[in-house]
Amino acid sequence: MKLWGKADGTHRCKTKAADTEQRLIIGPCLSLSGWTTPGMFWPTVTADHLTDGFLARLLLFDVTDVPSTINEEQSMVGIPISLTERLRYWFNYQGPMTFDPDNPNKINALRIARTPKAREIIVDAMADAERYRDNEMEFGVWKRMPEKAARLSIISAASRVETVDDLLINEDDMAWGRAVASWCTSTLVARTKQQAGGESLRERQLHKVNFRIQEAWKASKNLDRTHLRRMCREIQTKDFEDIISTLVEMNEIVVESVKTKGRG
Repeated sequence: MKLWGKADGTHRCKTKAADTEQRLIIGPCLSLSGWTTPGMFWPTVTADHLTDGFLARLLLFDVTDVPSTINEEQSMVGIPISLTERLRYWFNYQGPMTFDPDNPNKINALRIARTPKAREIIVDAMADAERYRDNEMEFGVWKRMPEKAARLSIISAASRVETVDDLLINEDDMAWGRAVASWCTSTLVARTKQQAGGESLRERQLHKVNFRIQEAWKASKNLDRTHLRRMCREIQTKDFEDIISTLVEMNEIVVESVKTKGRG
């Protein structure tokens, strides 16, 4: 979060005893990438995460509804050589960046031009985000959407050109960036409100158990108590039993005794 707003400045790393080991990062642009499953991620998210500033800075791609199968023809497609060469070009690109040691907070980085139409789209995206200003929880996420759209537009522009001399953000680049950023933001807000399940620990635990029961039901139409307890082992036994009783009383779940060769 500290590095987020320093892309046009500098970041001084942890102080070392030796002056020769002091590190100063010019124009930091931190990128984090991670993967998880919806069943593991969403039950840990609360409404507070929409306002604490961290989730708002992420581009979250929720792929819950994407088909799990890929046909053989798709899986055999190789990476085009042209794409590999273009990636190598940008990976090795250093950029015409200058740095004034007497004024470490000012750097001259590459400025990428936008077409007038592209500028209109990003201005409109900012106005779109303002619609949520009266909703503190949602505005905390939506106000970051135009920044994400702008960063994505650079990726789109870089994917089209051969060299940095041709780099120009056009209408299509910005429209794509805005569409992706808007989708990610709306998905994040909707899923968080859906999955958070309340503000108190008790409400979140109740929602978490119910959510995992529903997910298991979709997969196999049944769930034994031992398996469910293992899935919710972070909840204390007394609280777990109370939650099961509450869900039964609320008619959210049905508990049945099934005959087996051993214990029922």
